[in-house]
Amino acid sequence: MMSLVLEYAKKLSFLKNYWREVIIAFLFCFLWMKSKKDQELLKEAYQTSVETLEEQVRGLQGIHKSELELRDEAIEKYQSDLKDLQEKYDAAVEMLIEERVKEKNDYVEKFDTDQNALIGKIEEIYGFNYVP
Repeated sequence: MMSLVLEYAKKLSFLKNYWREVIIAFLFCFLWMKSKKDQELLKEAYQTSVETLEEQVRGLQGIHKSELELRDEAIEKYQSDLKDLQEKYDAAVEMLIEERVKEKNDYVEKFDTDQNALIGKIEEIYGFNYVP
């Protein structure tokens, strides 16, 4: 029992002499454990942010894909509308050419048969008087 008390006294004496160093050692251990825990929390937060960003990227890719599909549909509609418009334009040009040829033939026929009617038409269109 005496040896136990003696050992306790030695330890107490050691703590009396080196109490600052013992506190520093405990604080160092506490700070080391705290920094390990903080490091783990930082890793978890980083992993969470990475997962969130990956989800956002997947969402943006889906939106981008749907936008590309809409763009392709719009381009196809534009091309078909342009083709229809070109066909209508070509038909209108052809009709104008036919009308012009018909009108020219009418004027040639009027020149041969009824020159006075042709002269009246020219005076009406261009606004000047015919002088023979």
